[in-house]
Parts: sequence; C-alpha cells; structure tokens
Amino acid sequence: RYEGLSGPNNLPVAEGTEFTWQSDDSVTKSGWTLCFNLAPPPPPPSPPNLFSDESATISSLTSAGCYPSEPPTNLCYSKSLHGASSYTFHSRCDNKGATLTLVELSNGYKLALYTTVPWTSRSGYAGYGTSYIASITRNSCHHNRYGSQYLIYDRNSYGPTFGYGPSYYINSNMNGGYCRSGYGYSSDSGICGSYNSWSITALEVYSTEA
Repeated sequence: RYEGLSGPNNLPVAEGTEFTWQSDDSVTKSGWTLCFNLAPPPPPPSPPNLFSDESATISSLTSAGCYPSEPPTNLCYSKSLHGASSYTFHSRCDNKGATLTLVELSNGYKLALYTTVPWTSRSGYAGYGTSYIASITRNSCHHNRYGSQYLIYDRNSYGPTFGYGPSYYINSNMNGGYCRSGYGYSSDSGICGSYNSWSITALEVYSTEA
C-alpha cells in the first residue's frame, strides 16, 4: 500500500492491527520508524448527583427560575468523599465561580442552594450576584429578600451558609446547623422541617470552574 517516499501519516490504527513489509538488498539506508500517538482515554462518566432521581421536581423548579438551567457540573466537594470539614470544603471550592450545593437532611428534607458569588473564605457577608434556595421536598422557590449584599456568609469555619442572620447555617463538621425562617430568603418557613432538629446525611457542592 505504501512504497518509496510515500508513507502513512495521521492514520488511525486499531488495536491488534498487523503490519507486514518487505525489502531488498539493492540499496542500504538507515531504515524507518513507526511513531504512534496514543489517544487519551475517555473521561470517566460524571457520577449522579444526590437528586438525580428528582428530575420532575428539578424541571419544575428550573421553569420557576429557582434551579440553574445549566447547573455547575464540577464536583468540588462531597461530604462522603472528601470528609466532613468546612475547611476541606473551602480549600476545594473557594474561587471556583458559581456553586450549587445539594443537601439531604436526616428528616428527609432536600435543599438546593445556588449562588453566583464565589466562596473565598472572606470571613463575612458577600453578595451582588444571584442567589436562591430551592426546596426539592416541597417544590418551592426562595429568593433573597434582605439585601443584595447578604447573599452568602463566607467563613472557612462554616459550611455553605446563606442569607442574613445567617438564614441557613452549616457548622464546621458539616453535620448540622440551623434553618432560621423569616430572615434572608422569601417564604422560607419550614423548608428544613425544623430549626435544627436534624443532621446532614449527605452534602455535595458543584462549581462552574474545575
């Protein structure tokens, strides 16, 4: 198929392909070399998130403007994978752009908390972006109502914490916190089931930047 100065270039080669060649002894040259560029392995499939079985509710919340139509997909923190520590959360998720936090409580309640304000461990309130909290359990939408500067409370000894007060606080061991109704987000009474009679059974944070 190839001879003389004509040789293959950028030719896909399947695994198990056999090469055959022949030559004569009329001319002595330095020979030739086969060079291969191995294709990179395909990326592993993205693991399903906590609420992958809640597609109907998430679709409804997306239509209501309370769940991102193109949610962040980079898993920067998982309580089960990376350990139950707010410091680990911040070390992995700070300065990663917008984030979507998915929380499952021991009483069965599920929350999705979204903010375009990046976490930076700034030790105070931060805002001037977009932020909202969705109750997956109640299929309800809750927007910030206190002031655009109070979207999140960003401290490395806190987990993902939202709103004035704060309204939704996660402690440093990522196992508990409180939901303070009637503070920073609209019509938020009872979206955790109670003030703090629960623990966090699962928590994942997805970022827009890897």
